[in-house]
Amino acid sequence: MYSFSKIGSRAKLSKDGNSCSYNNSLPDRGKYTALLGPAVGGDVCIVALNLENGDERGATEFGMAPKDADLEKSLHEQKSICVERNISKSTASSLTAESKPSSVWIDMQEVAESGFNYFPIRITNPVLLVWRKGESPYGEWALFAPKHNRNCGCVDGKPIFRPVPDGCTHFAVTGREQVRFTVNHKAVDEAKAALKAGDAEFVAYLFKKFSEGPELGCCVVA
Repeated sequence: MYSFSKIGSRAKLSKDGNSCSYNNSLPDRGKYTALLGPAVGGDVCIVALNLENGDERGATEFGMAPKDADLEKSLHEQKSICVERNISKSTASSLTAESKPSSVWIDMQEVAESGFNYFPIRITNPVLLVWRKGESPYGEWALFAPKHNRNCGCVDGKPIFRPVPDGCTHFAVTGREQVRFTVNHKAVDEAKAALKAGDAEFVAYLFKKFSEGPELGCCVVA
């Protein structure tokens, strides 16, 4: 069971440690990084996060970082592997806004487009951060957002995992204003069972989740 273990100075935690959000009581504005637990305990480790997005200022990043990561910097600005979700440049009321393509970053270098682009406000989308053992000595990592983009994390019907850099042991996120991350424990068991059944079964699970449509709801911002 994962929860947030370390947060940047601009963030605040819920009492149970399952939810992390921007501390809007601070006079300055900026970003923060928060760490969850390390990827340990078997061949597959998954964190499922609900992302509640208050407005278009809510750019986010998801990935893995060292246990001593700089919590005042974005993941892509330091040693890490991460996927960014870029913000829209139009008004927050637009649900079909264009945005800069989001990228996959490894150790501060852009390596690919992620397919994890801007999505509408007031939609809570479970995002899956997945680590598994592989040929890489530190395992492989990928992000999937099946409620938003069926092919996020997949190419030609196959999941795309990338080698984790040395020392990047902990699941991590970067948040800004108007964003809350909440651990979704219920989504993990189903996703883990699908992945352990094989890549084809896991992609079928992702496509099924996409066909069910997004979870609509009013976002809550602390």
